Amino acid sequence: MREEDLLIISQRGFKRKVERARELIKKALKQSQKPYLSWSTGKDSTAMLVLVAEQKPDITVMMYDSGYELPENKSYAEYVTKLLGIKNVEIVRPPEGLDPLEEKVKAGFYDLKAIAKVNERVMMKPIRGWAQKGGYDLAFIGLRKEESIARRSVMKMNGELHWCKKNKIWQCYPMADFTGEEVFALLAYFGIKPHPVYDKTKFKERKWVRVNWWIQSAGAEKGAVVWLRYYYPELYQKLAERNPEAKNYT
Repeated sequence: MREEDLLIISQRGFKRKVERARELIKKALKQSQKPYLSWSTGKDSTAMLVLVAEQKPDITVMMYDSGYELPENKSYAEYVTKLLGIKNVEIVRPPEGLDPLEEKVKAGFYDLKAIAKVNERVMMKPIRGWAQKGGYDLAFIGLRKEESIARRSVMKMNGELHWCKKNKIWQCYPMADFTGEEVFALLAYFGIKPHPVYDKTKFKERKWVRVNWWIQSAGAEKGAVVWLRYYYPELYQKLAERNPEAKNYT
């Protein structure tokens, strides 16, 4: 265990956040008949999975597979589910005939407003449909306030457990108040290794590394494409072949 993880684990503030998250999860589960947890294998949703599984080990775990996930995702998912004894894993994929990369290229790969609409078609709509068809009434989501102003505003306005009118489901955000460092400390406390991608820190701190599709559009001007070329050169070549504009960011 890293020294910085040990230091955070020893702090009262960290322990209070963990207990508050547990109470929030308890409250959410109490009002739910059929919950599910959205898991990307990233640090935040993995830490959330640990806390939710404490109280509901048979929680249904939903994983979205774009077809462009990082190569370590599958083995890491197998490691975590085996460690925690998770049995109920559901995979949601893009609608048939919609290739996320092709849709992004057609929309303008680095036009983030256009890409938001693509993500709605290829990811959010299928997840929403899956949840409604399955009769799920609660989604655990591992987003944190620290990550963006927009997320802070939404959670301040709606709370960390609220009804989402658009998705027609209750949404719970147990990790909302945690910092990135605290999330790593929580994983260390439970003896869970983070996803291998968090060791790829030549260009950014590990708390800002993301477990995303390797065809990520956001962050190109901040080095996301350079990071991909350095750590996953074969994937970068595939991206550059189908989206030559990527070369402008290297």
